[in-house]
Amino acid sequence: MTGKATKAQAGEANQRRIGALFYHIRDAVAVLDGSWRIRRWNPAGERLFGYSADRLEGQPFASLFSDAEEFARARQALELASDSASGTLRSQLGRLIPVSCRTIPLDGEGGQSDWRAVLIQEEPGNALDPTGQALIRQLHQLAEATAAILAEPELQRVAQSLTDLAKVLVGADFSALVLVEPDGESYRATGFTYNAPRELFPTDRAHPDPVGLLGEPLQTRSILRIADIRDYPGSVGIPVHHPPVAAFIGVPLFTKEAVIGELLVANRVERPAFTDLEEALLSQLGTIAGALIENSRLQTEVGNHAQQVDQLNARRRAAMAAIAHDLRTPAGAVRGYAELAADPRLPEPKRGMMLQRLEKQAQQLNRLIDDLSTAARLDTDNFAVAMESIDLNEVLEEIESDYRLRYDDRRFELLGGPAPRARADRQRLRQVLTNLIDNAIKYSAPGTPVRVEIEATASQVYIAVVDQGRGISTEDLARVFEPFYRSKSAGSVAGMGLGLTIVRGLMQAMGGEVSVHSTAGRGARFRLCLQRLVA
Repeated sequence: MTGKATKAQAGEANQRRIGALFYHIRDAVAVLDGSWRIRRWNPAGERLFGYSADRLEGQPFASLFSDAEEFARARQALELASDSASGTLRSQLGRLIPVSCRTIPLDGEGGQSDWRAVLIQEEPGNALDPTGQALIRQLHQLAEATAAILAEPELQRVAQSLTDLAKVLVGADFSALVLVEPDGESYRATGFTYNAPRELFPTDRAHPDPVGLLGEPLQTRSILRIADIRDYPGSVGIPVHHPPVAAFIGVPLFTKEAVIGELLVANRVERPAFTDLEEALLSQLGTIAGALIENSRLQTEVGNHAQQVDQLNARRRAAMAAIAHDLRTPAGAVRGYAELAADPRLPEPKRGMMLQRLEKQAQQLNRLIDDLSTAARLDTDNFAVAMESIDLNEVLEEIESDYRLRYDDRRFELLGGPAPRARADRQRLRQVLTNLIDNAIKYSAPGTPVRVEIEATASQVYIAVVDQGRGISTEDLARVFEPFYRSKSAGSVAGMGLGLTIVRGLMQAMGGEVSVHSTAGRGARFRLCLQRLVA
């Protein structure tokens, strides 16, 4: 073996050692480049100081120190590779943390020979024994993480942070958080977060069922701690593909006396059982976790409610603007024609024309007011229809004659007649057909026909209004009958968005139905269904 190969192998071994140290040690580790800037920051550092790796990457190591002179002394000691250097670092929340630092040279890390890893250990105080020091460190981790998680509104990120914290607090090999909801006398999982190699739980695999060992903390509503689950009769629930585990703790999570989930930690077979202190820490974390999850859910609900209120207010504003627009046009025309017709200097032929236009705009204004009144009363107890036997042919002829006068550039085609008698409210049926034909005219090009088709069965009569307009998208089809809904394809076409809502409401009031079929760019077909009267 050559000296070059030996050096390369030694470098690889060193990298493996540093990698294991970086991810699994409980103390913070910062990897620094030759300019003493932070290039890597381990998970323990994130937990202890609150800074994420993304935030610190590229930042000067000096920025962590509370005092520039302290950093200068620490750097000088670390460059000389002395045993350790002391200093005071500042956490993200501003807490001053006394630490000792020790440097570990990196052979060629990042392609540079002057990179180093710095091991940062908190120094709680000489008066505490090692157990007390460990407890203080863990409590600080718990407090720092809780404060950081509290500001996070997204439930999934809260769950992941709690899962990661549980693993760090007790030095577990695996941790998980399961959210549940009642399912009869047991529970079913609604969310699952874990801190383990991702291949153990691919996204297409279902949540572990909260049964057996995993279900006991939920059923008993108490902490379950087991030194070795291999000797435990209720070990069912651990996925069969999971690496073998022995030590286990399950902590139920509560909110307002309801069980909402559980926090789980486990160690590999060769690792030790959990201690009383670690159980106590997880118990405290469980209490905090329930509150944090409830807080996240409340923030989400408040945010969703606020968004819904904003959307509703926006729709109301748009509706009021549409109503004002639709009423303003005929109202302005009525006023203008009335003033012109009242002018004594106006010749009689022109006065007659002005009066005709006045009557036409007044009719349009009455239709709009009638629509508003109908929409307001549809869902109230005082709305009623006058059902009778009506001659559909007469109704259709009246509507056709009216539209031929109003739109001389349109062809109105009546197919499939004569129509049989039907049971309906004559006035309301005219309102329904008028709204459908108005829609057909608004959303199709001038000169294109509007077709009315009649079909009948032994018990029903069908009236379809068909146009050759722009059609309705699949997205809009599901919502066209909603009040004040305006499709994106409506563009600059004016309208209150009430016409189709009124059509549906009136048809339901008369015991009938309305349906729509359309393909974008190919027109729309609205079909009414009424009860047929057989002589």
